[in-house]
Amino acid sequence: MNRDPAKFTDPDRFDVGRVPNPHLAFTAGAHYCLGAPLARLEATIALRELLERFPDLHLAGEPAWRSAFPLRGLGVLPVGW
Repeated sequence: MNRDPAKFTDPDRFDVGRVPNPHLAFTAGAHYCLGAPLARLEATIALRELLERFPDLHLAGEPAWRSAFPLRGLGVLPVGW
């Protein structure tokens, strides 16, 4: 991960605080995630079904992000319908 010497100083050193870090989650080329197309398809289907079943779904407050390493994502997503 992030070992391109053209992009990073000391690319072989593990540095979670590296800045800037233009990370590619599913990456590309020889390191392309084989599960990426399935993950995208699952997300598309899940969101489509959710919005079809709850057409009045709306944001009911401010989202809160969690910043825990290694997974960053929504900690709170208040919705109403």
